[in-house]
Amino acid sequence: MGKRLNNPLFYFGVLCAVLGANTAAAQSEAGRDHPLLERFGESDIVDYEQQSGVNYRLVLGNLRRIRGLVVAEEEERLRGDLTRITYEIPDSFSGRDVVAFFRSQAEQRGYANLFSCQGRGCGTSTYWANDVFDNRSLYGPERNQFYMAFQAESAAAYLVVYVITRANRRLYAHVEVLETTSSGSLPMVEFSLENLLDAGGLRLYNLSFGSGDRLTGDDGLLPAVRLLQENPTLEIYIVAHLPGPAPLETLLEQSAQRARSVRDALIARGIDGRRIVARGVGPLAPLCSEGDCRERVELVLR
Repeated sequence: MGKRLNNPLFYFGVLCAVLGANTAAAQSEAGRDHPLLERFGESDIVDYEQQSGVNYRLVLGNLRRIRGLVVAEEEERLRGDLTRITYEIPDSFSGRDVVAFFRSQAEQRGYANLFSCQGRGCGTSTYWANDVFDNRSLYGPERNQFYMAFQAESAAAYLVVYVITRANRRLYAHVEVLETTSSGSLPMVEFSLENLLDAGGLRLYNLSFGSGDRLTGDDGLLPAVRLLQENPTLEIYIVAHLPGPAPLETLLEQSAQRARSVRDALIARGIDGRRIVARGVGPLAPLCSEGDCRERVELVLR
């Protein structure tokens, strides 16, 4: 035994065995589907990545470029553990076949459909490949792209599927699964033009409403006033969210009144009313990344 311990070849053999075991485990992990979403048919995994504690951008609208930044019409910021898997699909199938498969699987598992788009309705393919997924192999003609976002409430997870047929006819399905953590809410976002352009919208804090959904406390308007004064060409929506047990039409009207009340307060502080459009969406957009903030008012980029 003593001779073995003094032999450097012994340690080299142990090291190779450990590295081999770790490599085999990693390869085994990378060859598996995520439990929340199975692969299409006989497709092969060509890229696999796992990250913990990710600040994730969940895209819920088509993409466009504003002042050099790629932004979505709507999106959420979430935190959790992310799994990314890119599959190459056999060339005997079409993108529509793949989309139908994943959509059917999501319906069977009871996932909520948050957003979907296809073709040019999703925006430019390069935005998805480079700015959203950071994967150049996902670039292709706009008419060949499909995007779907789902929520699995029972697993506190969000699932994204992007399908693209490249110009060389190679067909890929890119899957992202974000499993949110109990401490997943993000801190309050700084009220700045950069963050507004990046996120598409920012929440207004320290607002309170009284009888008739009239604004009674407007301490939280100062950051918005400063932002609008410093950027005189900026045009925005004021969007009010309001869940509750009341009928939908009632909640829509109450939230619209809140949005109008905030708009009036901004105008009273010297902001041109032509730059501001008030909208109330009631309970129709419950997603939120900053804790329990379903009842909220947001400044959203137009």
